Amino acid sequence: MKEENQGESQIRKSFAGANILLTGGTGFLGKLLIEKLLRCCPELNKIYLLVRKKKNKDPQTRLKEQFDDVLYETLHKDQPDFIKKVEILEGELDSENLGLTDQDWLTVCDKVNFILHGAATVRFDETLNKAVRINTRGTKEMLKLARCCKYLEAFVYISTAYCNLPQQPIEEKIYDFPLTSDLLIDVVERLDSKTVDDITPGLIGMYPNTYCYTKAAAENHLLKHSQGLPVAILRPSIVISTAKDPIPLGWIDNIYGPTGICVGASVGIIRIIKCNPDAIADLVPADFVVNACIAVAWKTARHHKKTSERKLEEHSEGPKDEATTADQIPRVYNYVSGNQNPITWCTFMNYAHTHGFTMAPSKAVWCYMLFLINNALLFRTLNILLHWIPAYVCDGVAVMIGKKPM
Repeated sequence: MKEENQGESQIRKSFAGANILLTGGTGFLGKLLIEKLLRCCPELNKIYLLVRKKKNKDPQTRLKEQFDDVLYETLHKDQPDFIKKVEILEGELDSENLGLTDQDWLTVCDKVNFILHGAATVRFDETLNKAVRINTRGTKEMLKLARCCKYLEAFVYISTAYCNLPQQPIEEKIYDFPLTSDLLIDVVERLDSKTVDDITPGLIGMYPNTYCYTKAAAENHLLKHSQGLPVAILRPSIVISTAKDPIPLGWIDNIYGPTGICVGASVGIIRIIKCNPDAIADLVPADFVVNACIAVAWKTARHHKKTSERKLEEHSEGPKDEATTADQIPRVYNYVSGNQNPITWCTFMNYAHTHGFTMAPSKAVWCYMLFLINNALLFRTLNILLHWIPAYVCDGVAVMIGKKPM
């Protein structure tokens, strides 16, 4: 009997006939989530995408352009009509009720089974005002919507492994936050932008940036307000290009983080980085993160179902016990590589160096050279010699020949 069921995916079965609400669907992970869900769970009913308006582009146009990407090539071949399973809901994370129309709100409440909330502003230098509105208040509005869903099986919040950097080590739990999320939202909404900018350093304290700070605040909100809901938090570390799925040679649509460093170094623009070469580079391929997100949704739904069944059986037995109370707390999953398969930044850059020369860029402006410098004084000195002076020389030449400086 076991052999007969060996090839049957329990995850795929759990998504059969399901409706999914996805935020961040036009972002890097969101694009991969859509592709993976549609390709590997073909029996799912519908994916609703919360998409905001952009200048000169309506959501339908943005979605059509997105599905023209090579990422969806296999889907186009195997399921030519897959786009019919994707429906756009226009909205804004930082608006009341997510900016949804009354009809769209009711549609989600009546039909959605899974919510995968991955939308966020990922800029590390984002103003606190904007980061709170999108990352923290947006999560608050998403949770409010989740509470109205009649058939909700799982709500997965994609956070970051670095939202609790003041803690060492970082365990799979939600830590105390200096303010309550509600108070932080209230402060930002009541004060003008300049005042918020002035008090930002004092507010974020030991958090490295507004991104980590507001993601921690969002986790705090889920801890305080998600009782009774099937909520889980996935914390990936540094997400890089896909390893093999769905494109064997990997895929990425941005040049953030380590990818940006590799691109900048390969074309000869970045020559030194302030970095400890022996520090662990906790990198996770995007396709692995997507798999983890879907698995967490399935596991959360299964756990919620079992918990609900047990509560019905124990309903007449008196007060809740400790185990039942613990079920009210969102489960946290740290998705990192440093514990099981650690590599250092030096090793990572050596890999990039080795493989980069086999596929030399066509638009290089200088020969490749990259040094990881841990000494602050040496870094500042080399930064002037290898970055600033060449940049000013190039810009000066560009101006003299009538071109725009870079």
